[in-house]
Amino acid sequence: MVSRYLFAALIFLLLPFLSPAQNKVSVYVVAHPDDWQLFMGNDAYVDIQDTTNKVVFILTTSGDATCSRPQINMKLARSREHGVLNSIRFCSDMRSRVDSSCRTRTVNINGHDILCYPYKNVRSYFLRLPDGCFKSGYKGQSIEYLHNGTIDRIAAIDESETYNGWSDLVTTIRTIIAEETRGKSDITINYQDHDKSYNVNDHPDHIFTGLAASQAAAAFPGIKHVGYMDYNIAKKTINLAPEEIAIKSGIYALADFGITEQGDFSSFDKAHLEFLTRTYSRRLPSVDSAGNPVYALELKAYPSPAHGDKVWVQFFMNGVQEVTLLLRDMNGNLIWKNDAVHAVRGENIAEVPLNTVVPGIYTISLYTGSNREHIKLVRL
Repeated sequence: MVSRYLFAALIFLLLPFLSPAQNKVSVYVVAHPDDWQLFMGNDAYVDIQDTTNKVVFILTTSGDATCSRPQINMKLARSREHGVLNSIRFCSDMRSRVDSSCRTRTVNINGHDILCYPYKNVRSYFLRLPDGCFKSGYKGQSIEYLHNGTIDRIAAIDESETYNGWSDLVTTIRTIIAEETRGKSDITINYQDHDKSYNVNDHPDHIFTGLAASQAAAAFPGIKHVGYMDYNIAKKTINLAPEEIAIKSGIYALADFGITEQGDFSSFDKAHLEFLTRTYSRRLPSVDSAGNPVYALELKAYPSPAHGDKVWVQFFMNGVQEVTLLLRDMNGNLIWKNDAVHAVRGENIAEVPLNTVVPGIYTISLYTGSNREHIKLVRL
């Protein structure tokens, strides 16, 4: 009997060490309070559901939609923040009880007092900068203007803080990331892709928030970058399963309810609902200090082994140029060549025809001027 009690006591003492360690951190940096729900919602849901994962949201603007109005719309800003908390609690409370002890608090980051809401394994930071409204925002302030030097500072809409230049804003985001990822090794930062060829005609707040996030994260070696497509997903093929659509719709509906229950107008309309059936993102390589992706060639072919009349070749480039693709047999004999493959910055997909190629082992080569890369291809 004594040994049984000793064994139970030992298990109790060891329980914290037997539980899975929280080593993963997923950081989401977005411009507006409904952006992560609309464009990243199903992915954020999965991250929040994993209790071994810490999830951090950093929202740069208040989404106040004030623009050229003489007064700020603080009521809408607060209701949109309330909607964010609704969405987080929905994701977090699916598998565990409501935590009524959580309260918003103010934390000092890089010399700035920022509103923070901790809830279970989630942390949300609200910088409350003016919504750029596709142009100048409130009193001529926007994140785009701050980046371009049109203004040298930007103030939170409640005048709680002022950020003195682009560097101050980026450093503040970087400091939040550093504080929330301290001691962790599996870190992913998710943001709105700032590549304008990927996010065509996107909101400037999205583009420049994404740029600030990528520059902030550039200081952390090994961090994984994921860039999300925003408005353009409405033109893309529906790519979510029914369950994912239901989850994403629920997350956004609760964000919208945060607005309507405070007396503001709903955004649960056709234009926004189109985003709920699609999520498009891409894994980005490491970035330089300017936040621009630095691509390795990463030459790959698929399907491999090849069994049809063609094979697709994937590679990445850091700029636009003409490149050469070659197919050779094991004796070095040239089987096929295309010296006018137009490559763009980022991911490229090219076709290599195999309709006259007999089964065997071949080499695909990519020449980009100063660089050459080769991979083997098995033709069945």
